[in-house]
Amino acid sequence: MKKMKIQDINVHPELGKLNVSEPQIQRMSFLLEKFGQYQPILVIQVESQIFVVDGLIRFESAKKLQWEEITVQEVDWQSDLVFENRCLSNVSIKKTHWNLSIEIHMFINTLVGKHRGKKRKVEDFIKYFSNCDDSKMDGILGDVSEMAIEVFGLSWSISKLRMFNRLFEKHLDASQEFLDLKLFEKLDAEEITINRAFEIMTDFFKTKSDQGKNALTDVIEYSRNPLNNNTEHKVYCHTNEDLSFLNDQIIQTVITSPGYFGKQAKYPNAEKNFDGIIHGNEKNIEDYINKEVEIYRGLKSKLKVDGSLFVIISDSYRGDNNCVPERLVVAMINDGWNCPSRMTWYKNNQKPQKLSGRLQPSGEHVLHFTLSKNHKWNEFFNWVDKPIELGRTTGEDFVDGVKRPGYYLKRPYERFRTFIDEQNFIGVLKHNCFNAQEVKEFGKPNHPCPLPINLAIFLTLLVTDIGDVVCDLYGGIGTVSHGAKILHRNSISIDIDPVSSEYAVNRIESCDHHIFTNEEMETVEQMFISPIKRKVRKAA
Repeated sequence: MKKMKIQDINVHPELGKLNVSEPQIQRMSFLLEKFGQYQPILVIQVESQIFVVDGLIRFESAKKLQWEEITVQEVDWQSDLVFENRCLSNVSIKKTHWNLSIEIHMFINTLVGKHRGKKRKVEDFIKYFSNCDDSKMDGILGDVSEMAIEVFGLSWSISKLRMFNRLFEKHLDASQEFLDLKLFEKLDAEEITINRAFEIMTDFFKTKSDQGKNALTDVIEYSRNPLNNNTEHKVYCHTNEDLSFLNDQIIQTVITSPGYFGKQAKYPNAEKNFDGIIHGNEKNIEDYINKEVEIYRGLKSKLKVDGSLFVIISDSYRGDNNCVPERLVVAMINDGWNCPSRMTWYKNNQKPQKLSGRLQPSGEHVLHFTLSKNHKWNEFFNWVDKPIELGRTTGEDFVDGVKRPGYYLKRPYERFRTFIDEQNFIGVLKHNCFNAQEVKEFGKPNHPCPLPINLAIFLTLLVTDIGDVVCDLYGGIGTVSHGAKILHRNSISIDIDPVSSEYAVNRIESCDHHIFTNEEMETVEQMFISPIKRKVRKAA
């Protein structure tokens, strides 16, 4: 590149076919005057003459500004191929998204900076925007993004322009791993939209921030220096049909297992302590389902917006099959809940039953309900030593059958095969029904249907973070609270049975915070693929 006197340069005859409008020259004059010449014009030499072959608008604008010199770059183009080469040059060099982003970034950050346009010299802009009425002029001069859209003649919204500018800024000092995604190249090839490129960029940096972490490793790291009193655990001997004693929006998740329908479990101490019908003793299945929905409706104001409710429930193991889980799902959806997933908890030592005309039930349903579709959810996976890459979809899964290939971020991790998404039987959690070894050190539990602690731990890890509140509306002997304390969560346990509640208090007070060792982490990963009789360990 070199400087040449403008008076020594002529426009190539081939470019005489092009019409350069006055608004184009006005806009380029405006940019050149403020930024200077940030891109050379292309020239060729024919005998003793110098001709412009690319950059005609910049050339005419420089003349209008009465510049004496301009930066040029000589190219070796044949005169009869000037028009063809110029078209190729525009496509491959000048018209890329990268060059456009440079110009926009310079305009926003160099000319206007962090100040609003109306605080600059308004007369600098009035000349270019002379065709605007007063109301539009006020809007343009009051917003930097609006000014850029008008100056560059973009048909973008302000939010789209800001995404584009942010995408450029992230590329300025980026790692090679990020640059290898080639987002700007894909924009030029029209393989991706600006909105999607911005989403992928956001996902990339979020993934880099989260890399190496998951729900288990967070607990392990937090447990390196255990504090035995750093969580709060409340046990209420109270009916769950009235939750007015709880503050609103304090619970992150509820993990609970209501009594079976049909008087299948007896709670003599609870019956003495409750003036009414013990849930499960309703006269018919309709009353039972209605009571379930009513109890969970009272929970809505206590649950955080991104919270979850897990109902661990089964059909009767005595008498007829009433399709209780299925009826409850329909009733809850009709009451405004979302049901993002249903899992099956498989019991290896299912309680023996007298059966007639049906197969032996082998598990219970774990029904997942949420107030919002954007509920908190933690992934279980192993991070691997691979770069973050882009994957491409086929588009074959679209409803209308039209292929629309798209790009997505391939994160460098592998999911644990023992967790939900990668099991041999997808959606089935395998574990012992109950192991007395887990709780015998806290006393003799007087409860007909205790919940295994590993199931409570797994569900707690899925939808809560350290410090969140986990609640059990049918608290029983405090299994959910015990799991919450191990995982450094707070807990609330509610049960009308005074004997079970007393046991829960003793259990929570007696168990220390648990420190997961590497060996125990492997045990947690394996707990849903083979039966494990896991004894609760005290904190080191």
